[in-house]
Amino acid sequence: MTNQSDGLQQIIDAHFTNNIKWDPEIVETIFTKELLPFDFASHKLQQLEVAEYFEKYLWPHFDSTASVNHIVSICLILNEKFHQNAVNWDKLLDSERFSNLFQRVIRLLIDDDVSLSCQIPAITFLICCLQSFDIAPVQTECLKLFTIGIWSNLAYESRREQIFTDYPFLRKLWNSSNKKLAAASKCAK
Repeated sequence: MTNQSDGLQQIIDAHFTNNIKWDPEIVETIFTKELLPFDFASHKLQQLEVAEYFEKYLWPHFDSTASVNHIVSICLILNEKFHQNAVNWDKLLDSERFSNLFQRVIRLLIDDDVSLSCQIPAITFLICCLQSFDIAPVQTECLKLFTIGIWSNLAYESRREQIFTDYPFLRKLWNSSNKKLAAASKCAK
């Protein structure tokens, strides 16, 4: 091999040049063999960016069943786009899908089974989101982290309900916050 990118280029040539067929194993292969062993090297991410890996493969096939490696791959590519000041928010403005991504990233950060090397791109992604707070779907998700809305991330809804039973004024605050979030979501659509 003449350089470290040849393996990745072979995958790109084989899977992304013409008719792109979804295969989650391709995401896993790229992540485990081409990104992780090279510490998520920028030149590898740029190669994937040129192939429109995010636009044509990762994002169209992202859903609630996406693997951790799929989510981290999205974070890596978006972080690279942020670094190059090339994020096209129009691609991300499907607020339901963006909300799903954002929540999955948050969960990834508290999952003990996810390595630190995979959590770092997720943290970077969240920082980039905070820097794009003026984008409505981003704002809607970030507000959940910094207001009583953060309670939507509690692992057990029963725990939240118990707190509301013990402290009724918090339920009023919770309901008010949810109304505001619903209004913000409506404006984003």
